[in-house]
Amino acid sequence: MKSLHKKNIIIGTLWTLIGQFGYLSVALISNIILARILSPYEFGQIGIVMFFIIISKVFTESGLSGAIIRKKDATATDYSTVFIFNLILSVVLVIILFFAAGPIANFYNDIDLKGIIRVSSIVLIIYALQITHITKLVQQLQFRKKVTYEFIAILVSSITAIIFAYNGFGVWAMVLMQILTAFILSLLLWMFEKRPSLFVFSLSSFKKLYKFGVNTTFSLLINTVFDNIYLSLIHI
Repeated sequence: MKSLHKKNIIIGTLWTLIGQFGYLSVALISNIILARILSPYEFGQIGIVMFFIIISKVFTESGLSGAIIRKKDATATDYSTVFIFNLILSVVLVIILFFAAGPIANFYNDIDLKGIIRVSSIVLIIYALQITHITKLVQQLQFRKKVTYEFIAILVSSITAIIFAYNGFGVWAMVLMQILTAFILSLLLWMFEKRPSLFVFSLSSFKKLYKFGVNTTFSLLINTVFDNIYLSLIHI
């Protein structure tokens, strides 16, 4: 039994590496093409927006998916609790970004950022719809499925973004790519993976999961800020 589990982990690791290579390859090629079509100024705009989206995404996830993965006896109630919490928090963060978009745009002296941030923030709600599905695939070592879904999402969204950029949509082509990547991934997960069988929020379940999640969230937040701080400075 242990040898079979070890074999599954090795296979899962290989699929993860293959998936990362494929995903990054498509993203790199599409970014090179988009860089030749769009201006550095437009790339600076999307860089600022993505900094705030990435930070917000850390809060949305809140380390709860990691807590479920570590929990060997995770129940439908646990998954439902995480799903509902992620969804509610993502809506709250979208509202916060909606009102913060104006001050952020004023800080960078770029009024266009206001609309870009507000539209881009929708991706947080889409992310919330896929977190529990992704978590379940990881917990069950279904890395091949995860890799396949992610590759399809980035490939379709990248091609679409390039077409839109070529036809003069500017920075909105990049916004579309981010939203479309998340939307296609969520759509595939909801179509081909088992949907939540329960929609309840358990306070006791949340407390147990959050004890682990809060620590990982804090460390991940620090790492994310330092890893992506350049995005918020590129437009200054």
